[in-house]
Amino acid sequence: MGFFKDFLSKIIPIDSLRSSDVVILIIGPPGVGKTTFINMAAQRTLLDAQKSLSAGTRDISTVRCKDPVSKRSIVLVDTPAYPDEQMPTNEYKIKDWMKKKRKAKISGILYLHRITDNRVTTPPGETYKKFKGGLAGGVDTPVLLVTTMWDHWSRPNISAEQKEKALRVAELRLNQLTEDWKDNVGESVVERHDNTQSSALRILDQLLAAAK
Repeated sequence: MGFFKDFLSKIIPIDSLRSSDVVILIIGPPGVGKTTFINMAAQRTLLDAQKSLSAGTRDISTVRCKDPVSKRSIVLVDTPAYPDEQMPTNEYKIKDWMKKKRKAKISGILYLHRITDNRVTTPPGETYKKFKGGLAGGVDTPVLLVTTMWDHWSRPNISAEQKEKALRVAELRLNQLTEDWKDNVGESVVERHDNTQSSALRILDQLLAAAK
């Protein structure tokens, strides 16, 4: 995928979606970095990440970008937190949006998950399987599990020893997530997002390659 900087990325209403759009749905629990991921990929701060943390007051946002190499129109969909025990209606918001998207097809899904979460009530693979099963007709589209917050241990107040220990734990957690994802979703690849633009574009590249 080429960089989006040569094209003015912009927020669009749902009725602007076209059948030719490559639509990427981005889902995940609260605070995993969905909005930040989209801003990085779009190379513009189009969405307010702080405001979006208030899951109960936000709607779904769609951002259209363009790949200057393939000329494809890429639409990144920022969704309310799911799963979120505090806002169980968020799941219905997402599914309602999917019904209203007219002829636009979901080309891929990114499920974001914090690698810093040591304890998870329900593993992401099991959660996604439930989400997919609750959709009318299901969703037959590529999906990637993307682990975020890898840069958490690069803060200056964390010592080298603390970082090394934390990363060892994170690697073990990554192995557990990979096994869960393989068991429930049938995919064995789990991506790492290091909170950089190049990382976001690389992940989108991989998802779009699988969607062809």
